[in-house]
Amino acid sequence: MQELYLKTIYLTRNILKIEKLRYFIYKNNQFREKFLILINNILTLESNHNQSLEGENFSKAFAKAFVLITNSKEKQRFETFDNKTEDEMLFDIDLIIKQIVKEFKVAKTKLVDQSEQITSSEIQKLSILTEQNINKWDQKLQEESKQDEEIKVEDQKQNTGAEQENVNTQQQTNLINQQDMNNIFNMFNPNMIENLQNKELPVIPLQDPRFYPYNSKPKFMPIFKMVLSILSIISTLLVISTLVFLSLTNIDISSDDYAKTFGVNSWTDFMDSNRAKFLNSIPLGGLKVNNIRGVLLALMHVVPAILICSYTFKSNQNNKEKYRMKLMPVVLFLIMFGMILGTLFSFISSKNIEATWKNDLVQQLIQKNQDQFKNNFNKFWQLVIQNYGSKINIATILSAICLSITIFTLIVALILLVVNPKIDKERIIKANIEHQKAVMAIMNGESYEIDPLLYDNEETEIKEPNKFQLFIMKMKNKKSNKSKKDE
Repeated sequence: MQELYLKTIYLTRNILKIEKLRYFIYKNNQFREKFLILINNILTLESNHNQSLEGENFSKAFAKAFVLITNSKEKQRFETFDNKTEDEMLFDIDLIIKQIVKEFKVAKTKLVDQSEQITSSEIQKLSILTEQNINKWDQKLQEESKQDEEIKVEDQKQNTGAEQENVNTQQQTNLINQQDMNNIFNMFNPNMIENLQNKELPVIPLQDPRFYPYNSKPKFMPIFKMVLSILSIISTLLVISTLVFLSLTNIDISSDDYAKTFGVNSWTDFMDSNRAKFLNSIPLGGLKVNNIRGVLLALMHVVPAILICSYTFKSNQNNKEKYRMKLMPVVLFLIMFGMILGTLFSFISSKNIEATWKNDLVQQLIQKNQDQFKNNFNKFWQLVIQNYGSKINIATILSAICLSITIFTLIVALILLVVNPKIDKERIIKANIEHQKAVMAIMNGESYEIDPLLYDNEETEIKEPNKFQLFIMKMKNKKSNKSKKDE
């Protein structure tokens, strides 16, 4: 409440300091009412909330200043607001500041300044508004109004001239365009529609299987994509196996034998009974691994491998896409498998698993005696290894193999991204131009040969059908012959 009081009295004082605003208190009814509300808010804060500045009240001084500035012949009434809230008073402050800044062009910093001490004697000095001051500001406002009117008239003239010029320019442009279109149609052979109907149009380059739109054709790419597909499958299987094993392999440390390794009789010396219930089934991967969530997370890693394999299989049967790999599956693989590296590294050795467990237990279960728990954790972990050493060994072996294969696969994926052919924009533009020339030639009854260098001269390999395929083809022929005889 004190902060609100200071904001209000300093704003009121700063308004009075500016002669222009004193003039508008006298002249502008709307602004005068808002300024009066500020004074009534000050009176309310002093009367109802015992607010003051170093024991001094200012509502009377501001009220006298208001009466002197407005020079009203009628008796001015000041009042307190019994039910007015702090937010409503802040809204009053915001409202009058916005009006001053927008309409009277006074900087906000001048209005909210609290650097100079406020006194009643200063307020009394600021309550002066002479006839000379009023006449001066009346004259200024009249001059500003005239200037604004002149500017508006000048703008209207310029806009009218510009509109007329735009109309003339548009008419000229339309006339030129019409002439150009007439010239173009005159250039065409009058039999162009008949020519288009009688001749076969060339295929659009991007739809032509012979057209190769990329800037390089690495011969090793089909094999390289197969290698990445195989590695992605192996990595995915290993990651899923490792994560599922870490999520579903539970370790029971609820026995007091484990607690005694820390020099206490039971786990309740470290945590309450509700938390102690979690000790009978902690995933080997740590408390952060939830059984169901861990399995679902593991299964999600199959998505990029499926995308890579499906695209590799389809693209290797298409000459246009044979030497290129789609970016999205590879980038998705890099992101998902790159994020899993940290998790795998946490389980490549017994020491790493020990550190993970120690960190998880301290952060999520141990509520008290944490120093004692940390100092004796090695003894506790020795007992865990004694009882669950085989499971921990399996986890470390799986993690180490999975980590090494995954890193190798990620390197292969990065290399593939580097050597992956890029779109050859110049080649595509040239092919489109050649296609347009060929179409124009046909329309004019002429012939035009598209540059053969734009097309791939690689011959498509025709494979002989194997014995199984021949058997299927014979069966289909027999069925079709029988159906014809029946007809």
